[in-house]
Amino acid sequence: MPGYYCLACLSADILCRRAYMGFRLFGISIAFTIILAGCTDIRWYVAGPFAKNAHEVFIKDSTGETCLYIDGENWYTLIDLKGFEDVVMPMEGPFSPNQFFIRKDKEDCYIRIYTQKLATADNEEDCRDHFNYDLSRDYELIDIGGKTVTVVETELPLGIKEKRTAYFCTYYGGYCLVFCIKMNERIDEDKIGRILGSITFVDDDTIRNRNKDIFYVYDKKLQLAVPKDWRYEFQKDIKQSSIILEPLNGNGFKILMSPLNRFDGPSKLSVIRKTTVEIMSRWNERSEIRPALQEMASDDVTLYYFDAVDSTHDPDAPGDYPMVRQGLASINGSALYFTILFSEDGKDEALLGFDAIANARVMDLSDVPNIRFDE
Repeated sequence: MPGYYCLACLSADILCRRAYMGFRLFGISIAFTIILAGCTDIRWYVAGPFAKNAHEVFIKDSTGETCLYIDGENWYTLIDLKGFEDVVMPMEGPFSPNQFFIRKDKEDCYIRIYTQKLATADNEEDCRDHFNYDLSRDYELIDIGGKTVTVVETELPLGIKEKRTAYFCTYYGGYCLVFCIKMNERIDEDKIGRILGSITFVDDDTIRNRNKDIFYVYDKKLQLAVPKDWRYEFQKDIKQSSIILEPLNGNGFKILMSPLNRFDGPSKLSVIRKTTVEIMSRWNERSEIRPALQEMASDDVTLYYFDAVDSTHDPDAPGDYPMVRQGLASINGSALYFTILFSEDGKDEALLGFDAIANARVMDLSDVPNIRFDE
């Protein structure tokens, strides 16, 4: 059983929290003391350090259309919602895991989109009947642009009519999709017609791989453009939370990444630099080359890192990599610790992971990333 070699025990003036990340390297396991917050105060809509979101939202790079994707399916929905922005609070009822989002425009027109998978529904009429049956208020069916829409009025006390809501239910790929549009006082049929008329369903076997570069990290998204055929896993522990990337075949490299302080930035560059220097100092006697601190910076990402080569590398030991690139990155103000382990054969592919970190993006959950579609 390999021992643990502590790379850094960071003091309270550096990060003030404690955890570790261990990995087997050079015949031993190296433990890095990163600081992660405890399990309290985790955002109410996120399950843990690497939650999986079944309902993904993207912007189609070439057209600006909003793409709605259900995890694991081979199709997606396009809808034109230019001019709408995400809002935090639901229009009605609690947040649903089946919900894509709620958005509004400058005219206070709200749209909410969610899905249901019903064993009793296999067409649009079944979905609409099921939905209308659950309504607790009177409604009417009207035709807008050739689509059957359910309209409901909401009344305030004293009979004052406040809003009217239009619901359009449709069916595709085994799912009922509900488009809820809420407006003040009256229904703008032209606007609703334009929105509903832009809905398109697209069959695409490659869509499963398009969103593999989005990782949900507590209440943030990490966008990391790594090759789509790499394998990844999440290592979740109260002391250790890591994203691990490996090649599809072989064991030429392994990349481990851990968010510092639950990505709850901002993280000072001086702290990140100091931490990297402390880690690097532990390698001075083990490396064939003397590690040197390196820096790379762009508008949104700053990296401090070093390279090392193990002087006692055992090529016959499984999981013993002779080379490492290690450091910390500040990405949009959030800190990410990374370790890139590789052999000579896996070097070129491993450094693609470094390039991905250098071009990564950390976003709030409400931010919508762009994805590129081949036309």
